[in-house]
Amino acid sequence: MKESTPAAILIGNQISFGDCLAIGDHELLAVKPGGKVSEAVSMAADLAEGMRNLLRHMHVSVNAGDLVFIDEIKALAFLSDTISALTRSSELALTRAAKEAGQ
Repeated sequence: MKESTPAAILIGNQISFGDCLAIGDHELLAVKPGGKVSEAVSMAADLAEGMRNLLRHMHVSVNAGDLVFIDEIKALAFLSDTISALTRSSELALTRAAKEAGQ
């Protein structure tokens, strides 16, 4: 079987997320099948870098005596959920592609 390049591997399983913002167990968003793994990984990396910058800013602010608001914590939880869904869906797609290439 022809081996896929990482840029051509598509996400196969839908992974839902966003329950960190909902009351109850409602997952509001999803990484849907058909997206490119390379784009999902790139987006996850960008979001992780942005999250790191927000946490650094929050660290400085709290040490200066400023307050942290719950919406800031919820935003960080949402970013974490999003990054996790993107990376997990990519991992599953790469595992699937590796198994298919080995058959």
